Amino acid sequence: MIVPQVTEPVVVDEPAPPELTTEEPWSVERVLDTTRVVVRRKGQIQQVRLLGLTDTVLADDVDRRYLEGLIRGKLVYLAFDEEIAAQDEEGITTAFVYRAEDNFFVNLNMIQSGHAAVAGGYTHVYQAEFT
Repeated sequence: MIVPQVTEPVVVDEPAPPELTTEEPWSVERVLDTTRVVVRRKGQIQQVRLLGLTDTVLADDVDRRYLEGLIRGKLVYLAFDEEIAAQDEEGITTAFVYRAEDNFFVNLNMIQSGHAAVAGGYTHVYQAEFT
């Protein structure tokens, strides 16, 4: 079986990160797919949907592994859009995800690198940057 190589993150011009909370960052425990991760902090486990993203039409394991390479086992901050509910209809937390070590904007990078697509049906604070 041939295993595709996971590429390095695409470097993009990113908008300035929002005022991130002074709360402790979350540890990324698992990457479920290209839009959902499981995070842990102080014994609390949460599933998080990356806000503004949807799977690409041809989403596959390469896209999921790309996200794993960006954040699995790393600390992240969650940022929220005040105009959008903090949880979706399934009760999953929806957030913008920033890698704590360098404030790397994960959601935007997933779109600009082609590993995720822009979600439709709602607008958010970074809509212009995402399209």
